[in-house]
Amino acid sequence: MRLGFWPPVYGNWIMTDDPEEGIGSYDYVKDTALLADRCGFDTLLLAEHFIHPNGEKLDLVDAWTTATALAALTEKIEIIAAVKPGLRAPGVTAKMATSIDQISKGRFAVNLVSAWWLPEYEMLGAPVLSHDVRYARSAEYIEVMKGLWTQNDFSYAGEFYDIKQASISPKAVQTPHIPVYVGGESEQGRALGARVADVFLINGRPPDQINEIVTNVKQRAEDNKRTLKFGMSAFVICRESEAAARLEFERLL
Repeated sequence: MRLGFWPPVYGNWIMTDDPEEGIGSYDYVKDTALLADRCGFDTLLLAEHFIHPNGEKLDLVDAWTTATALAALTEKIEIIAAVKPGLRAPGVTAKMATSIDQISKGRFAVNLVSAWWLPEYEMLGAPVLSHDVRYARSAEYIEVMKGLWTQNDFSYAGEFYDIKQASISPKAVQTPHIPVYVGGESEQGRALGARVADVFLINGRPPDQINEIVTNVKQRAEDNKRTLKFGMSAFVICRESEAAARLEFERLL
C-alpha cells in the first residue's frame, strides 16, 4: 500500500469557511510537499482548477506549473498532476509531462479528469460536452498522449484529435510511458479505466461499496487482458477527542 496526499492548491478551503484561510499559495503547497517528501509519503496529487471553490476572485495554485517546481525540489515522492481534456491539448500535455518526468527523474504521473465544473468551462470559453461525449474524448486524449510518449512520427485521426507525424523528444524516463491515473464510477468511467488506466481512482466511501467497484473494474480490465492498480481518496479528521472529530465530520457533511 502507498500513502499520498492532496497539496492545498486552494488553501484549507474544505476545513474552514474563513476566506482568508482558504487562499492558496505556492509557498504553502511547497512546504507541505517538502514535508511529505521528508516524512516518506509515496505520492501527491495536484488538483487542476481555474476557479477557487470559495469564490472566483480568491487565489489558487496552478497544478502543472507547480508540479514542475516540485519536481525540481523533491527527491522521492511521486508527483501527479490532474488534467481536464477540455482545457489543454493532448500534445501539449504530453510534452509538458515528459519534461516534468525528466526533471523529477521518473517520478511524474498524469491524472486524467473527465468530470468538469461548468463555470470554469464557460469562463474560459471551452467546449461544453455531455457526459458520455467527454469520456469518448478522454479515451482519444489518452491514446494521443501514449502514442506521443512511445512513438516518433506519430499520427492519429479521431473524432476529437487529428495528429500528423508528431514526435516528442526527449522521451520520458519511465517506460513504456508515464503512468496514467483515471477515475469515474459511471459505466463510461469504469469502461475507460479498464481499457487505458494504469491506476483507477475511487472516491472514498464505505468498504462494501469499494469492494463492488474494485471487483467490477478489475474484471473489466481482465477482459481487456490488462492488470490495474487501484487508489482511493479519503479525508482524515484529527481532533482532541472522538466526539470533536465526529462533530467536525457532521459539519463537513
